[in-house]
Amino acid sequence: MDAKTAHTLAALDRRFYERNAESFSATRRSAWPGWRCVAGQMEGRWGSGDPRLTGAAPLRVLDVACGNLRFERFLREAFSQADIRAVGIDACASLVPDDGDAAFIEADIISSLLAGEGVVDDARLAFAAAPAGCAPAAPSEARAAFDMVACFGFFHHVPTGGLRGRLLAWLLSHTAPDGLCAVSLWRFMDDPSLAEKARASHRRAFVELALQGIGVDPSQFGEGDSLLGWQGRPGAYRYAHSFSDAEVASLAEQVEGAGRSAARFRADGRSGTLNEYLIAIPF
Repeated sequence: MDAKTAHTLAALDRRFYERNAESFSATRRSAWPGWRCVAGQMEGRWGSGDPRLTGAAPLRVLDVACGNLRFERFLREAFSQADIRAVGIDACASLVPDDGDAAFIEADIISSLLAGEGVVDDARLAFAAAPAGCAPAAPSEARAAFDMVACFGFFHHVPTGGLRGRLLAWLLSHTAPDGLCAVSLWRFMDDPSLAEKARASHRRAFVELALQGIGVDPSQFGEGDSLLGWQGRPGAYRYAHSFSDAEVASLAEQVEGAGRSAARFRADGRSGTLNEYLIAIPF
């Protein structure tokens, strides 16, 4: 996929979420079953008496593509004693409730990756992560590190393997030495019903988008790439990529190359296998 198409798809996704934020958020209220496994990894690695889980020390959370902050709500229920200090990053501010569950940074993640940058500037992230009324002590301390770094329901929106690798590297670089980094990788083409819907939606999308003056070159799409519709709404399409075994394995190798162990499991959806989770944990 060339850079022009990647930029077009990034703009298409921004447009989709800006126009459908309310209806999309309404379908994203409950926790994913896979998150319980992530919480189990946190408790299993650290121990139930760890200060971050008992409230004796802050539990620092970074949620990239945070949406309506339901992961933060899940963590507060799973670890009711924890003093959770969360920073959420998302391109669509209208998805994010102003309820104090997280310090919020509005950022166009994919455009930043396409520009060869990190998700957000390190100084901006450090400022958001600092306790209320405080700021990082010095520029040399600007790189914030978090105990739990999460990116759920977003990697499939990132076009090309190179950009996905860049995103994973950034997430790992902001994970504390004894922290965990967890991402979900959607595998919708493994489900026969979802795959059929995706193929039908993909065919319609090029026609409907062209009528709106949005040109997307079908030849730039590779295996696993799709344009998905939303609730039968004309012109409401977003780019998504369905991950293969080889692609998941490549990201796991990147985790291990960064000096961490890569735990993998599948969960979610009716089949219980719709997402593959990759958790980077210290050796």
